[in-house]
Amino acid sequence: MILTDHAKKRCQQRAISEVCIDVILKTGDEFYAGNRCLIIAAQTKSAKKELFAEIKNLGIKNTDGWDKTYIVVDENDVVLTAGHRTKKIYKH
Repeated sequence: MILTDHAKKRCQQRAISEVCIDVILKTGDEFYAGNRCLIIAAQTKSAKKELFAEIKNLGIKNTDGWDKTYIVVDENDVVLTAGHRTKKIYKH
């Protein structure tokens, strides 16, 4: 997984670990964001269920907010930024 400098800063500011990014990228739903980018987030019930199952398998305890985390990736799967959703992401 490759993170841009911007993504590294945002992840540090928002307390989003690389483990969290990996799990979201594996289990999340994809939404087209324009400019050949995707937003990946666990938004559907099945994605959230899969997310929590993966967290349980990894044995991670402190996962507050992981279900509200989103990752923006470009066409080469480079992580551009990450954050915590406050509103629903709508499909285009």
